[in-house]
Amino acid sequence: MAAYGSAVVLLGLSLGMPQWRILCRHVQRASLWILFSVIVWGLIGVAWITFGAGSGEDAIAYGIVAGLGLGWLMHFQPFNVKAEGSNQ
Repeated sequence: MAAYGSAVVLLGLSLGMPQWRILCRHVQRASLWILFSVIVWGLIGVAWITFGAGSGEDAIAYGIVAGLGLGWLMHFQPFNVKAEGSNQ
């Protein structure tokens, strides 16, 4: 069971790190995304054990935790989007 948990955590890290690199350009607390990603993939691993892979509960867990995490990160970050052709 420990090997399975380690594999799921490594999967979360391998997917969260590239996302983190992109978020660093736009969000101040982007390093927290790695934590959210590991937590989300841990919950997905539990859902896979409990309900079976592809049952839908894994997608629900991912959507809730990742969505809330990303929403929380973005809530405190003002958008700094420059319109094309803008002089600002």
